[in-house]
Amino acid sequence: MKNNNITTVYKERLRLALSYQKNGDIKQAEAIYRMLITNEEAQEIVYSQLALICAKSNRIKEAKKLASKALDCNPASIESSLLLGDIFRSERNYSSAVTHYRVALQKNPNIAIAQYNLSISLSALGLLDESIASCRLAIKLNPDLLQAKFHLGQVFMAQNNNEKAKTVFENLIN
Repeated sequence: MKNNNITTVYKERLRLALSYQKNGDIKQAEAIYRMLITNEEAQEIVYSQLALICAKSNRIKEAKKLASKALDCNPASIESSLLLGDIFRSERNYSSAVTHYRVALQKNPNIAIAQYNLSISLSALGLLDESIASCRLAIKLNPDLLQAKFHLGQVFMAQNNNEKAKTVFENLIN
């Protein structure tokens, strides 16, 4: 599925679907994406955007299939790996979420939100030291990621390290 083989009509429809999606007309965007996936030229972006729509409308099983198909189209895709991580995390399948976040972060370790989401999944698995390391990296990458700071405090509390938790929470307030 090489981009140079994509027809002009396909590109126009994809642009239209992305525009509908951006402007909140999800029904129209979904209809166009569904039409595009029946085409031999279907690309990762079509599967991933449709997966995102399905995930947001709580059609998780379908979202997972579509995100997997997006990753099949482009195994090097960071975005599709992150999307699958998010879908698995929403299902509370933290082990699979960790796997997909780590795959994405191997390709680019500097994605703060991915480090934060990995931290959440690791803490849910009871891997608190790893969760702290990932959370600290998320904060280092994006000091404005307040939810990561809050999560770090929560992980310290889970470790009964109340002094460190107190310091984190006080820094959040100040």
